Amino acid sequence: MRLWIAVHYRERGYGSLKDPIMLCGGMFSGLRVYSIDCFESNFDLVAPEHPKHKALVYTFDKRKNHFGRAMSEEMFVQVTGGGNASIAEKRKAMGIDWMIHKEINEAIPPAIQIPRRAMGKLRV
Repeated sequence: MRLWIAVHYRERGYGSLKDPIMLCGGMFSGLRVYSIDCFESNFDLVAPEHPKHKALVYTFDKRKNHFGRAMSEEMFVQVTGGGNASIAEKRKAMGIDWMIHKEINEAIPPAIQIPRRAMGKLRV
């Protein structure tokens, strides 16, 4: 049997997936980004528990209560749509040290990339 995993990125919608699992950066220790993507495969995938989004997300948005606060290690960053954090903070938050703004805005953090994790646990 040939194994496959389909990824549907947040911008493209999830309508074509039949039984996806949702993975978010908040599910993985060390990530400081709420990056939500859906995955589907022809073998069982189990998502970790999705914690409530409690951390402040660094922002330049004056409508947010925490506007004007300096970036801290407790804050998450937004990378989609450009975000407001520096490229250095985005790289640190996502565990990616080689990408530029345009690339990181579209990236799935390596900790979330399940193909290599899942394939390594399967015996075919």
